[in-house]
Amino acid sequence: MFFHPDIPFIIKFLADFRRYMNKQNQLDDKLFIDQEIIKIESLFQQGNIDRVNQELLKFRALYQDLQTLEEKDFQYIRAYKNKLMRCLSDQYHGIRLEIGIAQKLLDNNIRFTMPDPPDFLLEFENAKIKIECTSRHLSAKKDF
Repeated sequence: MFFHPDIPFIIKFLADFRRYMNKQNQLDDKLFIDQEIIKIESLFQQGNIDRVNQELLKFRALYQDLQTLEEKDFQYIRAYKNKLMRCLSDQYHGIRLEIGIAQKLLDNNIRFTMPDPPDFLLEFENAKIKIECTSRHLSAKKDF
């Protein structure tokens, strides 16, 4: 058996993240977050700690952003966690972008609502600014 200084952190982080996302039970390999947890846990069991750390980077940032939103009493945090728990791989990046934008708006004390659609509605000097987050999905190579 080998020892790597990141092992205690990785074990704790995975347990905390699974608990935070209500993923303590059986994972569904069709859901994006579950696929990623399965991949990370498999890499960990193989002893590929450097690769585990690379994969964990995105979840460290996501986890920190969600916790920051929760600390700011963000009223939509439960909705985001539910979206993340049920999202497929082609939906993850759009949801992640929404979380990042919400974080930046809150960091800058910009008030907004989330009527969905649009994802964000800001009122500024008698004007309404609508923000819709999306990502582009290409299913086949196109000739342009």
